[in-house]
Amino acid sequence: MVTSDPSLAPPASAPSLRSFIQRNSEFGGRKLRKFANYIDLYERIFSQFVGRRPRILEIGVQHGGSLRMWQDYFRGEAEIFGIDLLPECKRFEEDNVQIFIGDQSDSKFISDVSSRIGSLDIVIDDGSHVPRHQIASFEQFFYNNLTEGGYYIVEDCNTSYWHHYGGGLKRKGTFIEFSKDLCDAVNAWHAGNKKLPVTNATRWIKRITFESSLVVFEKQLMEAPPHISSGNEEIDTQDIFADASYGHLLKYLRGFAPLRYAVRNNQFLWNLMRKNIEKK
Repeated sequence: MVTSDPSLAPPASAPSLRSFIQRNSEFGGRKLRKFANYIDLYERIFSQFVGRRPRILEIGVQHGGSLRMWQDYFRGEAEIFGIDLLPECKRFEEDNVQIFIGDQSDSKFISDVSSRIGSLDIVIDDGSHVPRHQIASFEQFFYNNLTEGGYYIVEDCNTSYWHHYGGGLKRKGTFIEFSKDLCDAVNAWHAGNKKLPVTNATRWIKRITFESSLVVFEKQLMEAPPHISSGNEEIDTQDIFADASYGHLLKYLRGFAPLRYAVRNNQFLWNLMRKNIEKK
């Protein structure tokens, strides 16, 4: 690990991204720009990888500040890969840091990098911020490279709302709308709808976290979650309408799916049902 950068002065005993940022500012290290909430989230989820020699890909190297931050946080024990369009970024390579120079929007280049780097524990997309590039990179690296238990993080999703990045509020094709669709995919086990089939996203996305300008995906092989039932004392729902007005009729009709649908979707019928229950 190269230690000539003054921002790599001896850190605190526990890994701390904020400690690095402070030292990086004091000693004039490589430039680094992140929203503050990113740092809070990284502190929470990256601690589990300390001492485990994680393999990290950062799309978008630019000034090299975040590469140095990962070096510091993981004590030089991480294997780090970077992707950037600028050939000058190649100078940030170290023994455990490899930089690939190319265009994030070039599917052939991204596919080649994917096949060369193998498994990854963490992917951070801080690249072009163009929604269609973010989507294409996710489709490549999440499914083909990210290990089970890994995290895929897309920064600066504010561009999904910016017209000059091809975005806009609820505009189809932005990364935010793409991520919302994946929320549906996560729930496909329960949908009972042919329009929402179980897919690789259903099988491999455990959790999606939305924060300000940030989306985080946690990868784990999933199965349809089973119901858990415990105990045997229960309310007698079969006779709940028995003593109510029109009770016997309601008890009979509640077995019809169209009526259940009508009650759930019509406030007047719902109120009628509730009042009959309350009269019991």
